[in-house]
Amino acid sequence: MDDVELEVELMSLVAMLGDSHTALRGRAAFSGPRFPLQLYWWEDGLRVMATSESARAALGAKVIAVDEIPLEEIVERLGDIVVMENESRQKSQVAQFLVFPQLLYGATLINDRETAVFRVSDGHATKDLRVVADPSAALTARVAREREALTDPRPEWHWFEFLEEEGLLYVQYNRCDSSPEHDFQKFAGQVIGLCEQGKVRTLVFDVQYNGGGSSLYGSMLTSQLAQRSPLRERSNVFCVIGRRTFSSAVLNAMEYRNGFQVPLIGEPSGGSPNHFGEVRQFSLPHSGLQVGYSTKDFRRSAEPVSTIHPDHRIPRRFEDYVAGAEPLLDFVRQQVLSADASK
Repeated sequence: MDDVELEVELMSLVAMLGDSHTALRGRAAFSGPRFPLQLYWWEDGLRVMATSESARAALGAKVIAVDEIPLEEIVERLGDIVVMENESRQKSQVAQFLVFPQLLYGATLINDRETAVFRVSDGHATKDLRVVADPSAALTARVAREREALTDPRPEWHWFEFLEEEGLLYVQYNRCDSSPEHDFQKFAGQVIGLCEQGKVRTLVFDVQYNGGGSSLYGSMLTSQLAQRSPLRERSNVFCVIGRRTFSSAVLNAMEYRNGFQVPLIGEPSGGSPNHFGEVRQFSLPHSGLQVGYSTKDFRRSAEPVSTIHPDHRIPRRFEDYVAGAEPLLDFVRQQVLSADASK
């Protein structure tokens, strides 16, 4: 048994605990050249979103199998290695894991450490795409879009944009943390300052890309917003959740729902409202591999649920992405118009 196979076995043992915050931090399994692929699981399936120039013909195609193993079986077997509490978490994690050949080889999902055959379908024909791990993993070919969308993810930990004509403040809160480069206090002060001007009629607080951190940051901002319009009036405020909403971001989303009756929109969350957290670490004495483990139990729902279901589900569709459409903001605008009309 080599290092990769040993790591995968240890990851499987830790995963038996069933806690998505407790995990062995794989090293060899996630090292080395990656497959030059970027995948995303849309409403209608897992699609190739970016790849190398030589595989451009596969752009937009659905992944059906890898090395003759159907995608459904791959999802099940990866679930034995990493805890994926719900379908949303599966969609997020599997799309990421399939580009790591060492991990797939250690899990006996592919037959070669550097090459795999991805079976894809464009809706008309099925073909086998031989993908070779690339040290640079250069993604030079991407699915073409008509335009970018405001709600697309950005690398900033937190940012906002104010659409003054309609009085809509869109806040994308991507990480529950702060740093000199991503100053939370500065960001929060700017958001609060806008609300104090009395120009904000609609607030959209988006945590669909937020994987967690410390929930205190989001709670501090929410408590300040609650003293100002429109959250103060409990009207025209929406919180967006999705498959990457995890850990502390789940707690922040539940604050909006339970504390202020703010509707949640988007996809079911990747994290559970009832989960373990406050992760600490230790190293295994011989391999030096790190294990993160939970130290606190968080309970935000009386029901034994593994995800937060939004009040209004708005699926992520491939055709919307290509068109640069804004189904989330379109829904918000329609709700605001309906509320105005009923006054």
